[in-house]
Amino acid sequence: MKSALFPNKNEVTVTNQELPELSSNEALIKVHYAGICGSDVHVYQGHHATATYPRIPGHEFVGELVDFKGKMKTGIEKGDYVVAQPFFSCGTCQPCITGYDNVCEQLQILGIHVDGTFSEYVKVPIKKMYKVRKDIDLKLAAMAEPLAVAVHDVMTAKTQLGDKVLVSGGGPIGMLIAIVAKHTGANVTVSEVSEYRLNYAKDMGFDTVNPIDTSLVDYAKNVNNGSGFDTVFETSGVASAVLASTAAVKIRGSVVIIGVAKDNLPFSTNDTYSKELTILGVRVHSQYAFERAVSLLDSGALDEDLYKILDDKVYPLDQIKEALDYCINDTNHFKTLVSID
Repeated sequence: MKSALFPNKNEVTVTNQELPELSSNEALIKVHYAGICGSDVHVYQGHHATATYPRIPGHEFVGELVDFKGKMKTGIEKGDYVVAQPFFSCGTCQPCITGYDNVCEQLQILGIHVDGTFSEYVKVPIKKMYKVRKDIDLKLAAMAEPLAVAVHDVMTAKTQLGDKVLVSGGGPIGMLIAIVAKHTGANVTVSEVSEYRLNYAKDMGFDTVNPIDTSLVDYAKNVNNGSGFDTVFETSGVASAVLASTAAVKIRGSVVIIGVAKDNLPFSTNDTYSKELTILGVRVHSQYAFERAVSLLDSGALDEDLYKILDDKVYPLDQIKEALDYCINDTNHFKTLVSID
């Protein structure tokens, strides 16, 4: 099968690999589209702390079920279009047995620790696989995984109708969180320093603030009658934004840490204790959040917003290097896809 391969960091080639060999309760999927995530770029550049090489990258995808070994989930058959939660967990560690296999002690993520989706075929656990409707735009379906990240984050924060939330960082994940939070009925402000991303967020109907021009602390004084934001979603991984998050959130509010920083970042322990803040970490997504994301895609409720952050550029697999370079060098876009057909 034709596959993109990272032989080592800063190296990418297109090569032929053996078809994945199925173990019990695994499915083989013919990939149609795969999305390029920031983590794919990090693995490519050697910035991901736990990535192993050589590695077929990629974890965001949609494809067609072609084979499986074991008992198939009810309602799914060969030929169906499917997406999948892209990781393997051990099922026996304390997080797994208590229902949190997204933080499994031996978590293996497609494209990082095991071979991924920038390939004609990929294998996944049957239990992690979900069918999408036959007439869905497969380009939108390829966004199931990053959408699930946003759903998981908003569910973890328990965002409610009427909440005032700040999304710190207007990249792809930040914008998806903003979209999902808006869908729950929250009033959303996006904080971003890029004028391109700020204008994009404005065009999508979000309130915006550039923290270089207006400090988030000052901006928050005009939110919730001066109380501040109910929740801050910190997606940027920038030190100044992390510090500002605890100052901008209201007393007994929540800060959700999503952005992956290169180094450990300080935050205000004084704000945390004096305001009785809840600091929440999130990793990947729960299986329930993934199922909810698929349901949202099938409903079409988010289509208009999702199309706005889907890049017009779609690269064939043979141009994977050009696609990665584009994602690294051109920040005036959001979600870029690779066509595997």
